Amino acid sequence: MAESYATEAGRSGEAGHILTDAHAHIGTEDEIRERIRDGIPSLICAGSPREAEKLKGLFNRFEAHPAIIPAAGLHPWNSDKYRAEKMFPFIEEWPVMGEIGMDALWCDVPLKIQKEAFECQLDFAVKRRRPVVLHTKAQEAEIAGIIRRYPNRYLVHWYSCGQHLEQYLAQDCYVSIGPDAVWNPVVQKIAGQVPEDRLLIETDGLG
Repeated sequence: MAESYATEAGRSGEAGHILTDAHAHIGTEDEIRERIRDGIPSLICAGSPREAEKLKGLFNRFEAHPAIIPAAGLHPWNSDKYRAEKMFPFIEEWPVMGEIGMDALWCDVPLKIQKEAFECQLDFAVKRRRPVVLHTKAQEAEIAGIIRRYPNRYLVHWYSCGQHLEQYLAQDCYVSIGPDAVWNPVVQKIAGQVPEDRLLIETDGLG
């Protein structure tokens, strides 16, 4: 991930390390204030132009506080509503792209449309040297193959698939686990397989 944050992101319990939220969404202003108050660097992702405008407003309102790390990318759920290029002005301005990817589990957008938006953004991220947050639901094998053509820094967000993990680790990807690590045995197994310096935590899914 972005070099200024990847070395600490999502790890706690070691001397000198701080807790970092490796993936979250905009939420409320009160949540932003809590993150700033408690000194929790948080990667906040916007998945559409509308969300990105909202995040930009919040980011500016809180005077670009270093605890809030903004990211933008056309989420696969929105890939039939907007052109991926609509996100490029925000990606030019912010340090991380995401989350982007493909989803055959929770999304009925045709995969062809998702893939076109995904690869368009991957190409832009490589050219602009932006690390990328990946959404991979039920497309883990496909995405692992695609990103080989776009060498970059990747965070595979909320990985909960019992297969294909080794393909991401072989590409030096970071992997984040979500709140279901408390009860999901698959995620617990993943947490044990990812090297400590590649394992991050996130709060997406709390609510």
